[in-house]
Amino acid sequence: MKQNLLIFAVMFVGNFTLLYFFSSDRDIAGMLFVSAGTAVVIALMNKYLKKYAVSVIKRIVKPRE
Repeated sequence: MKQNLLIFAVMFVGNFTLLYFFSSDRDIAGMLFVSAGTAVVIALMNKYLKKYAVSVIKRIVKPRE
């Protein structure tokens, strides 16, 4: 849970910063909504992505026979 909150915080700040610097109209409410939404999705997907990444890495690192 603590790791998910950390991921949420990092993604939220990162998304908001990117949106703020690269948007033309500077709609703060919209940026907060989009940043929060994407950060929630990534925090929830964290455990599934971790399992998938570990299986892919094991497949790549597995010695060829």
